[in-house]
Amino acid sequence: MEENGELLLALPGESGLRVNGVISVIAMKKQEGLTFVEIIMTIVIISGVVLFILYFYGQYTRSVHHTEKTSQALKIAEITMEEMKGQAYTDWDDFINDYDSFDINSSIFDSLELVTEGYSVEVELSQMDLDGDGVYDPDVRKIGVTVSWDNEERDVELESIIFRR
Repeated sequence: MEENGELLLALPGESGLRVNGVISVIAMKKQEGLTFVEIIMTIVIISGVVLFILYFYGQYTRSVHHTEKTSQALKIAEITMEEMKGQAYTDWDDFINDYDSFDINSSIFDSLELVTEGYSVEVELSQMDLDGDGVYDPDVRKIGVTVSWDNEERDVELESIIFRR
C-alpha cells in the first residue's frame, strides 16, 4: 500500500500505521462476541422496558377492576332505587315509616346474578318543600341511595324524587 510516496506495509487482516515517519504494523483482530459492558447495558435496557410495561399493565388492571366495581355498585343502586319507588307506589304510608329496612341480601339481586358481597346500601328519605313556602309537602319525598365498597372508601350515590299516587 502506498501513501504520499511512502510505502506502508500491511499484512492481510492487519492495517499499517505511520507514526512520526516510522512505519509500524499493528495487528487488528476482528472482534467476535460481546463485551461484558455491552451485555450489562443490554440487560439494563431490557429490564427497563419490561418494568415500564409491567407498571402500565398494573395500572390498566387496577383501572379495569375499579370500573367493574363501580358498574356493579351502580347496578345495585339502580335496583335499590327502583325497589324503593315500587314500595312507595304500593303503600305510601308503610314506605314512609319503614323505608330504611332495605336488605342488600334480598332475593332481587340473586335473580339478576349480581354479586352484593362487599357492598353496603344506605337509603335516605327526606321531606321536600316544592313551592318554597317553608312547609314540607306530605306527598313528596326525596330518596337517596348510597352504595359503598372497599371498606366504605368508595361509593355511588343516586337521588330521585317520588310522589304519592
